[in-house]
Amino acid sequence: MEIGHFAVLVYAGGAAVTDWRGHKIYNVWTVSFLAAGGALRFLRGGPGALLPAAAAAAGLILFLFPFYKAGGLGAGDLKYLAGISLYMELRAFLYFLFFTFLLALAGAAAVSGGRLRSSHRTGIGLPALVSVLFYLGGLYP
Repeated sequence: MEIGHFAVLVYAGGAAVTDWRGHKIYNVWTVSFLAAGGALRFLRGGPGALLPAAAAAAGLILFLFPFYKAGGLGAGDLKYLAGISLYMELRAFLYFLFFTFLLALAGAAAVSGGRLRSSHRTGIGLPALVSVLFYLGGLYP
């Protein structure tokens, strides 16, 4: 298994556990994973590979910011997803994001008995872990 894939699996697993148990993805996870992803991009392709990846992660945070303001995502969720984006190519990450939100929506519907309300918040950690497993299993093109 490649080091980047191993890192994503460990990170997603740890974040899923902390999100499930404490309803929070801690900064020690998100910041260290963002730094490691940036370092891996730099080591693989130099500064020319790091800048576009960092810009894409920042763009993702800006894109998802309205969901944070509306209460649908936490700040840790934003950093968590941005960190994962550093380890995947764009196409695979878009599939990852789609399936993560689809699984999160299905989980919220199951928890709420089919009646989605803002009070029925589910974490993003477990759906993202399942989506990472889909990615590592080769489900995404």
